[in-house]
Parts: sequence; C-alpha cells; structure tokens
Amino acid sequence: MKQIFFRYLNHNVSKEFVKFIIVGLINTILNILTFYTCFDYLSLSIHTSFIIGFLVGALVGYFLNHNFTFKKLKLNGQRFLVFNTPIVLVKYMFLQCVNMLIGLLILSLLINITFLSTMILLCQIITISFTTIINFTVSKFLIFKTK
Repeated sequence: MKQIFFRYLNHNVSKEFVKFIIVGLINTILNILTFYTCFDYLSLSIHTSFIIGFLVGALVGYFLNHNFTFKKLKLNGQRFLVFNTPIVLVKYMFLQCVNMLIGLLILSLLINITFLSTMILLCQIITISFTTIINFTVSKFLIFKTK
C-alpha cells in the first residue's frame, strides 16, 4: 500500500497537485481572513466581502503557483519560467473571475436555500472546495501548461 502511495506521489501531476493544495491552503487562509475582516470589521456586504477575499487569494495564488507549483526550466543554471508573460496573468485572472462567479452562485445557494445560512464559515469552505477542483484542472492544463 505504501509503495502504491509513493509511486502515485512521484507522478508529476500528483506533485503539482500537492503543491497546488499547499498554495490553496495559504490562499484560503488569506481569503477567509480578508473575508471576515471586510464582513465583520468593515461591515461590507457578504458578497462584497466574498469578492475582495477571493481576489486577494487569486493574486497571491497567481504568484505562488507561478513560482512554486508549476514547472520551471533551467537555462544555464538559472531558473527560467516558461509562462512568464502578462497574457498568463490575464488568463489566470479570467479563470479566477469565472471561479469567483461560480463561488458566488454556490455561496448564495448555500446561504439562501440550505439550513447552513447561519454557518457562514462552513459555506465559505464548501464553496472554496468546489472552486479548487476547477482551478487546479484549468490552471494545470490551460494556464500554466508547458509546451
């Protein structure tokens, strides 16, 4: 069982996914802290707080995924980022905006339709879980793909 697990972890996508989850945890913490700061201390609406938290997480996520998660090449002993172009940032932020809209929809459904309306943090965590899967798949195969 242990050998199967480590063989699986040695696969490139698995390593990237583990790194992506680490980056995602950092983003999630920043997202939630920003969300609660905006919602509880600045008295912004739940949707405005969600958008601000999501965008803070998205920007941090871009830089961490850009420099940590996805492959880098070595050129003359120096690390060279294959995707170091402004167009990648635009694509990534577009993905984040789509994810944000999906997240707003899920959050609204959870708050307005389910019994979870008083559990804002749980709704936020459920929402982030769904958007993480979309985010990794699109980032890996479309945004940060290597040629």
